[in-house]
Parts: sequence; C-alpha cells; structure tokens
Amino acid sequence: LKEVNAWNDVTEMPICELVILTLKATLNHLLPSLLPPLCDHNSTVLVLQNGLDVDIESSRAVPESEILGGLCAVACNKTGPGEITHIAYKTIRMGHFKEEGPAGITPQLEKTAALFESAGIPIIKSGNMDEARWRKLVWNMTFNGLTTVLNCDTRAIVENSILRRRARLIMEEVVETANRSGHNIEDEFVDEMMTLTDNMDPYLPSMKLDFDAGRGMELEAIYERPLKKAAENDVDVPELLNLYEELKKLDS
Repeated sequence: LKEVNAWNDVTEMPICELVILTLKATLNHLLPSLLPPLCDHNSTVLVLQNGLDVDIESSRAVPESEILGGLCAVACNKTGPGEITHIAYKTIRMGHFKEEGPAGITPQLEKTAALFESAGIPIIKSGNMDEARWRKLVWNMTFNGLTTVLNCDTRAIVENSILRRRARLIMEEVVETANRSGHNIEDEFVDEMMTLTDNMDPYLPSMKLDFDAGRGMELEAIYERPLKKAAENDVDVPELLNLYEELKKLDS
C-alpha cells in the first residue's frame, strides 16, 4: 500500500490510452483515487484480477472509460523485488466488460488482444466476461483455498485420493452456482481443470502466498460474492461454505 501511494504521489503520469490494473482486489478501494487521473473517454482499463464483480469497481471509478477484463492462466510467483519465477502456462482470457451484459467480441477487445499477442502472450477472447470469471473461479475457489487451509501445494492435493475428491466436489459446486446464475459451464470443465492441475509442477497459489506473508486474502472477491450468488439462487454448497469458514478463521 505504501508503494502504491508513493507511486501515485511522486509520479506525474499523463492520460493513458491503456491502463493495466494488476492490484490485488483487496486494494480496489483505492481505484476512485488511482484511476481517474490516468483516464479519460479515450482510455481503456484492462483489469487483470481474479474474483467476481471486480470489473464493476473499475467501471464505476472511471465510467467514461472502456473496461476490459483479463484472467491470467499462468502459474508464477514473485520471489523477490523484480524477480518472478514462472512455473507453467501464460495465456490470458480477455473480454470487454459491460455492466448491462455480455459485450461480445468488440473492436477494442481485438485491438488490445493484438498488443499482447505481438508480445508473444496468447490471448483467448471471450464475449462474456462474467462467465469467463466464473470459469476461473472453478479453479481459484478450489485450489487457492485448499492449499491455504491445508498448508500444501497443488500437487499434494491432486495426488491424495481424499483431497482430490474434495477438490472435485468444490469445483462441481462452483459450476452449479455459475449455471444457476445464468451461465453455461459444461460438466466436463471440471475434468479439464483437474487435468490442467495434474500437468502443473507443484504450485503455491497467490492466496496461499499472501497468507504466508501476512497479507490480506482476497476473500470477498473470490469467495463471498460467489457464495452470495449461491444463496440467492438456492444452490446447496456445503463444501464451499466449509472451506470459506476455514479461511475466515485463518484470516482472523
């Protein structure tokens, strides 16, 4: 937080054509002060954050700007100042966010995706950013939480039959919640996410690293908002609720 405030105070930035937002969602309360000095009606904000409804927070901070959402399918950890350890994958799923509903594949999405692709970063373009966020939550709500409460890496979960079963049950509850919220995630997606995790080297997700470092966890964006959707749509999610309660105990 001190670094963010110092950067904002001492650097005179011009209005930007593209702002890439990589703050943790726990710092989104800063957006009304951070984004407006950088944006106008010609600006685009790319929100590279996990969780539900994070695009809305940027959109309301700079309502005249275009908002793109991005979900990074990359296993990497910050291991020191300016030092990143890349473990697996590098794709970004990107979509144009509109609060009123799916925006489809827009010219602004095509333009921004092309910039990343020119740098060698594969982009999957999504016409429905909200559904894309739910698909990422299928993995995040499972492995971010389990690695944190169990104090282990992803490999320890997928190679243990009991923990693997628990992971699948959590994923299935997220898929059901998403589908009851108006989306269409196929049942086979759970198998895809398990296979993806099987093929990764042992990995510590960001929530696990945040907890270990004494930082706040993104519980609101990644757990509380999806669980609210489950309650609104009468979805029974006992595994998710148990995991969330375990995380809340750790967070306190």
